[in-house]
Amino acid sequence: MLPDIKEFFGTYKQVRDQADELLFRAGDADAVDEACRNSSLGKLLPNALYIHRSALEELGPLLRVYEGCARAYLGQIEDANLIKLHRFSGKISYLAYPDFETDPHPALATCVKLNMRSRQIDFYDYRQSANPPVLHRKETFLAASHPCSLASPASPGRKSGTACLTTRRRSAPAPAGTPASERQVSVWQVIDCCVENCRSTPDKSGSRTSR
Repeated sequence: MLPDIKEFFGTYKQVRDQADELLFRAGDADAVDEACRNSSLGKLLPNALYIHRSALEELGPLLRVYEGCARAYLGQIEDANLIKLHRFSGKISYLAYPDFETDPHPALATCVKLNMRSRQIDFYDYRQSANPPVLHRKETFLAASHPCSLASPASPGRKSGTACLTTRRRSAPAPAGTPASERQVSVWQVIDCCVENCRSTPDKSGSRTSR
């Protein structure tokens, strides 16, 4: 380890000083906001940067430290697959979407939110809710390496990034007069078309995904 420190940092004191500076900058709201705005990963909204758990290691150093501070305090939130990095308030939210990989619009099951300034922890449970928050355009939260990302290599016979977006089989529209119970696939065909349209529609803030 010492040869590596000398090669990249010069001395142990220099690497320790740089680490301390990075740690303290993680508590600076302006620095966090700038890092969020400059991040090429995740989905940036007015108050936060949302990112999939699988992309954490691809974040810049400051945001990795910012999230790492919350994880060091809370421990690993096993079910969380989406992370909300609040830009101004010093909070981190861990969102659990159990059907993220299979549902085009997965519903939020639970959320754990930590205020790192006050150390207050809030827990939200939507599992029994009749109308839980639903995630839209989930591919925008992912790194290019994730199979659901629009930038991922195309699978044989599919467009790039569509493997996790639509899982229902499409069929021709049901004839007029078909009972509702037999029109289920046609309904999902409409939903699939909406998913396709969302890709080319500019995103609007105010989504009910935030906590």
